[in-house]
Amino acid sequence: MVNVALFINDVKKSFTEIKIIKEGDRAIDEADLKIPYTVDSNTNDKIIILSDSISVDNLSAIYNFNESVIDESGQLNKPTASADLTYIDGQWGGKALSFNGTSTYFEVNDKANLNFSGEFETFIWVKFSSTNKQYLLTKRTTSSNGLGICVNHTTAGDIALELGGTTLISSSAGFNDGANHLIRVTRDSSNLVTLYVDKVSKGTATISHNLTTTGKLRVGRDEANTYFTGSMDSVRLYKGISFIINTANKLYDLRNPRTVMKFGGKVTKVSKETVYQKVKCFSFGKELAEVEIRGDQFDNKTPEFIIENLVTNNTELTFIRKGSESGMKLKKYVAVGKLIDILRDFTSLTGHIFYTNGNKEFILEPEKHTNINFTFTHGVNCKVLKSAYDDTEIVNDLIVLGENIRYHTVEAFTGNGNDTVFALEESATSTRVISANTEMTPETHYDVDSTGKTITFVTAPANGAAIYIDYEFERPLYIRGTKPDSITEHGVHAKKLIMPWIKTRFDGVRFVQSYLNRYQDIRLNVKIEVPTLFNSVAENDIIHLTNTIKNIDADFVVKGITWTFPNYITMLNVGEYSFDFLEIDQQITGKIHDLEDAMTTNKDIREFESPEETFVINDVVIQVVHEDFTETLNIAHPTVIIDKNDNNYGTGTYGSQKPPNRQTGSVYVSG
Repeated sequence: MVNVALFINDVKKSFTEIKIIKEGDRAIDEADLKIPYTVDSNTNDKIIILSDSISVDNLSAIYNFNESVIDESGQLNKPTASADLTYIDGQWGGKALSFNGTSTYFEVNDKANLNFSGEFETFIWVKFSSTNKQYLLTKRTTSSNGLGICVNHTTAGDIALELGGTTLISSSAGFNDGANHLIRVTRDSSNLVTLYVDKVSKGTATISHNLTTTGKLRVGRDEANTYFTGSMDSVRLYKGISFIINTANKLYDLRNPRTVMKFGGKVTKVSKETVYQKVKCFSFGKELAEVEIRGDQFDNKTPEFIIENLVTNNTELTFIRKGSESGMKLKKYVAVGKLIDILRDFTSLTGHIFYTNGNKEFILEPEKHTNINFTFTHGVNCKVLKSAYDDTEIVNDLIVLGENIRYHTVEAFTGNGNDTVFALEESATSTRVISANTEMTPETHYDVDSTGKTITFVTAPANGAAIYIDYEFERPLYIRGTKPDSITEHGVHAKKLIMPWIKTRFDGVRFVQSYLNRYQDIRLNVKIEVPTLFNSVAENDIIHLTNTIKNIDADFVVKGITWTFPNYITMLNVGEYSFDFLEIDQQITGKIHDLEDAMTTNKDIREFESPEETFVINDVVIQVVHEDFTETLNIAHPTVIIDKNDNNYGTGTYGSQKPPNRQTGSVYVSG
């Protein structure tokens, strides 16, 4: 019996080595396999990898209820669930499925691997305080022809097994105490059936009843609509196996896995080595990095709506949203570029994270850190391999250039009979020129140099001729935010992002605030080696780490996880991501995208033209609007960004300074 299983195209296969690398939304998850030559593997094959605290042999179905009722067994026992499923905090930092006692349940159609004739195992982690007879799980059409597990059968707080007309009832009651209890029902090769509660046998019976019923597997109710009130952390079903007591007890003694399906994706590369095949796999999320979005427009839509639409219409992934919405709407958004880049922009804006799983689901959820209340101690249950501070990714001074906004102005000149070149104050994108009351024809009478900001006449206008140049120009929405405390401590770490999808001041301010809050500090990065298969951990979890040698005694956020088999080693990257070639590649790609975007629109930004307010995120904000104008704003919350309100700039609606020779315009007021 092994704790790891590899499925290729839904068929269980042998392997030599497996390495799984999980990176959260930082990068696409990977899996590196070494498999025998006898195993057929080709590019685009579907790969599923399971890993558990106990053997995954003969696993029929497992539901871990991490805010979904997906089956993680690889057997594709997908349930149909009631619409009112809700989830609460469970054990080991995960979630539990809550049942309301009136309508909440899920069911699975009969399949061969749910035929519990012969040996079987059933495990249910449950918590309840009800007193009425209620059913946790059934697999039958009537009470006399199958399997049923219920609570409060005879006495409030007891637990009972109904198997083909025979009933086993726990010899003690009181399990309705609102605490978590592990119920185990097993039948061995001798047809000996045993009911366990929290590792303790509560009764045995020899029952040879054939459980080949075609009834549905139901969780949370029975076939007669008797519903359960309480919660379950997990449900496990095994066919054709019974565990020795020490193996089964691991599910009670150890922290249960948050997920058993560790990886799901496709083969991208197969290399024939001397004695084995090397297989490179990427998760189903890989298509997020391959899809190019080309101008999908959304008006007055929430970021969550846009993400769901883009994922649903452009990938094979099923969209699942957890938690509440951000509460914002984008007035206008045109999606252009790699889908994964768009998703990262939106999640930075709204404070979400995203990831994919082995069931080809795309999960969007609020960025949160779950404290799993587990301490790793160097030299006891782990080894600290590396710790380092890295300031490469810190940002405390951020400029964001949003959507290009078009403005209109008119400039007046007087000809002198000699000059043919007239300098404009802006980069003209379209022009209408009138000289001596005559409209000029572009390219015939004059040329426009948008980059040089000039109009050049073929023939110099006559002396005294009144010249009017009516033109449009563009400027991006400009937002800048700083973190003074971070700058004081670490120095200035500036960054500029070109993000044309940001179309309003409010959206830009929120993005800047979120981004600076995330990247303002230098944090310790630590790599931990755990010499076991540590299952009960996920990205964004909080763990506690102690190392007296390096003077470490603090909480850290899990950023990445690597599992290797069959040596069963867990590597945790905690703290902050170390800067590596992935980040370098991302930055190069980002610069290319910026250049591509800059070639499509005119983004001429000079110092005196940029908005003058810097949004200082601090308790006291000092904003210099112009060298002769200073405004001080007292802000109660330390992470508030203040922007400007639009006013007039000549005949346009942008800017606030009056550069030399500008005779019109007014200063923006602070918002």
